Amino acid sequence: MYAWKLGKRFVSRIAWVIDSWSEFTGFTCAIGIFAASLIIVHEVITRYAKIPTVWQTELAIYLLMMATYVGAAYGLKHGAHIHIDIVVDRLPPKSRELIFLAVSIPGLAIAGTIAGYAWPMWWEAYEAGYHSESLWGPPLIFPYILLPLGMTFLAIQYLVYIARKTTLVRDLFKSQQERKPRHNSKGGQRWN
Repeated sequence: MYAWKLGKRFVSRIAWVIDSWSEFTGFTCAIGIFAASLIIVHEVITRYAKIPTVWQTELAIYLLMMATYVGAAYGLKHGAHIHIDIVVDRLPPKSRELIFLAVSIPGLAIAGTIAGYAWPMWWEAYEAGYHSESLWGPPLIFPYILLPLGMTFLAIQYLVYIARKTTLVRDLFKSQQERKPRHNSKGGQRWN
């Protein structure tokens, strides 16, 4: 029994670390979106003043890529991923949680597969020293790492999500099985 509690505490500590990391990446991505907005405003002003620059559009795109890929784990943690509310919200809680659990398993597989294919792509860019073909020409290892990093974070957050949904579904089924009929004062049965 003590080993079970110790293992449960260890798993909850790991889940807390993963959740904290997702919060940090979400905050970082929010700063990236804000920075991309400022960069685009700067680009508009410099174009209006006819002062050419070569870095703004590309950097803004990279920051928005960061928000998309690296921020995906934050979105999953807060339930902000796309799902069909009109159908799912009308289901009973047990069915709804089962659907969320069933859908998250392929989500984990897809995120893991994309990460598995993206890490070698990033490594190739690192070893070959790829650079962007723009006039600015930054090394491509920076934008190329966003996809594998984001999908790895997403896959890890999916593991926590699946563990929580599994526990929730188990508890929902357990609470339904524990409901036993009780006799009321009028001689009939009622459920707890």
